[in-house]
Amino acid sequence: MKYGNYLIVATFFSLWMSGFLTQSQQQTIALILILSLGVIHGAHDIFITKKMLKEKFQYFRILGLYLLSVVSFALLYTFSPPVLMAVFVFFSAYHFGEQHWLDTVVKKGILEIGFAFCYGLVIIVLLLRINFLETEQILSEMSSFQLNKNLLNIILGFASIALVVSSWFLKSSRIPIKKRIFRELVVLAVLAVIFSRSSLVWGFAIYFVIWHSIPSILSQLRYMNGKVSWKSFFNYLKDSTLYWLTALTGLLVLFYFARGEKQILLSIFLPFIAALTFPHALIISHMFKRTPK
Repeated sequence: MKYGNYLIVATFFSLWMSGFLTQSQQQTIALILILSLGVIHGAHDIFITKKMLKEKFQYFRILGLYLLSVVSFALLYTFSPPVLMAVFVFFSAYHFGEQHWLDTVVKKGILEIGFAFCYGLVIIVLLLRINFLETEQILSEMSSFQLNKNLLNIILGFASIALVVSSWFLKSSRIPIKKRIFRELVVLAVLAVIFSRSSLVWGFAIYFVIWHSIPSILSQLRYMNGKVSWKSFFNYLKDSTLYWLTALTGLLVLFYFARGEKQILLSIFLPFIAALTFPHALIISHMFKRTPK
């Protein structure tokens, strides 16, 4: 990743900013980042799907599929919020790891998939474990489920060990582990410090926007245009605006009607985000298989 150095600088800048921002300011900036770059990085899915399948999908047809996904995850939340949370975390773990490591790998075997999953799981569980009190409070407001700190410790430990073991077996593969090992260790250390010095939302926003959304947008530009340029980026924004505004409007309507009611907000917000993540992750995974290397 030639742009990796810029991401590292942005990460260190975020660490520096953490010391000057109040928790309220962190949450405000975090929401702005998530609702802008965070949401818009998934707003180009329809155009990626069109190119992959060479088929002219209608806007309302794609929207209907996403709404069906929202309803499905809402029903899962009604059945068991902890199950929905677990599905969301585990699916997001692979999606984060795939974007970070496998965007240049065409053929993914069990080891590659396992490595990507463990990397994403380490990031997510590290964030939840360091911000355990906030995580526990959010989950308690969603349901009667009580998160066990020891469970997070066990998951983090096993995921870390599995990550190291799988990286050893993959050291000769096309995943550039050797070249990136020092940088990745520095990034993990800095992220851990950010997670420990900031709120849960701020810590998530820093990783989600800097280390996931921005690289994802660049990967999408390479797939759609064969290269990354300012012209292709502005065209990306123009094409994605309608779908981004649709998702943003849905979130704002949700916030308006659920204002002051945390439990209602969480009971709708989590299925909504999970429903957007699921089809987006599948589309991006298929996109990586077709991206010229």
